Amino acid sequence: RGPAGSWSRRSPILVTTAMKYFRDVHEMNAFPNMRFLTKPFEFNEFFSTIEKISRKRPRPQPAPVAEGAEGAPAAPVEEIDPVKKADMEKARMIQQSLLPSEIPQIPGMDIGASYHACLEIGGDYFDFIPMQDGRTGIVIADVSGKAVSGAMVMVLARTIFRTLAPSGTSPKEVLIRVNRELSKDIRRGMFLTAYFAIVDGNNGTVTMCCSGHNPALHWSEQFGLPTYLMPGGMAMGLIASKVYENALREETIRLLPSDRLVFFTDGVVESMDPKNDEFGEGRLAQVVSGSIRKTCKELNESILAAVRVHQSTAPQHDDITIVSIGYGG
Repeated sequence: RGPAGSWSRRSPILVTTAMKYFRDVHEMNAFPNMRFLTKPFEFNEFFSTIEKISRKRPRPQPAPVAEGAEGAPAAPVEEIDPVKKADMEKARMIQQSLLPSEIPQIPGMDIGASYHACLEIGGDYFDFIPMQDGRTGIVIADVSGKAVSGAMVMVLARTIFRTLAPSGTSPKEVLIRVNRELSKDIRRGMFLTAYFAIVDGNNGTVTMCCSGHNPALHWSEQFGLPTYLMPGGMAMGLIASKVYENALREETIRLLPSDRLVFFTDGVVESMDPKNDEFGEGRLAQVVSGSIRKTCKELNESILAAVRVHQSTAPQHDDITIVSIGYGG
């Protein structure tokens, strides 16, 4: 918070020379936090671009509420189309049926999963996929958009992941293959971020690859502290070229007893209270640190409870999905 109650934030600014891998403007747009200028350009264009990148994010303002006869706020009256409401309920039930109904039982591993849509239907997605080599694949994803558009892309992504992932040998390979197919069919301007991990219950290893998603949180019993794993990669569905492939990085960690690995969507850390303060990565790390003796299911419940307390009377503004993993040795 800046002086006199003003808000400010730090934004990284990267200035580079030309990137030869870009074929067209659509590939450039795959980096939403970057702006590109075509040489030659004027200095005023350069400074204007820097200003657009670093300016403050506008704070949401509450909508005006009409007053009642006694000066009290009058409850807004909104007509609900019963046919539309019934259709949305059917869509919600269909989408719910596409999410895993059971947690896979992997000897030595403890897994918990939670999903809470912001609207009747949402754009978050998680799944457990048996791999052909006997290991288990885990995917968590967040589509750009909610409601019907987000749900449609979620169904498309689920189909592609379930078709291509089982034969994959590594998370990076799976993401590359899925992105290649997703980019063919997804509507231009839409995308999704994702984490794909392969869990081996025989030795407690988790090999993962991030595609522009929120960083996973690893609580280490050995060091007694939580660490956010460095995220990387680009969002899926925008381009299918070497630019996407070269941005992916795999990481393997070996879980020890009492370790916890938490994957989540941005609806967790970006949940806001009535003053528009976000829950944030710091609070999430505190909750995980205080819940390491709990099962993964209980850990997820503790995170959701903390988010609800933080939100207070503020509405949920985004889908919330959590997948946590533990190892019993």
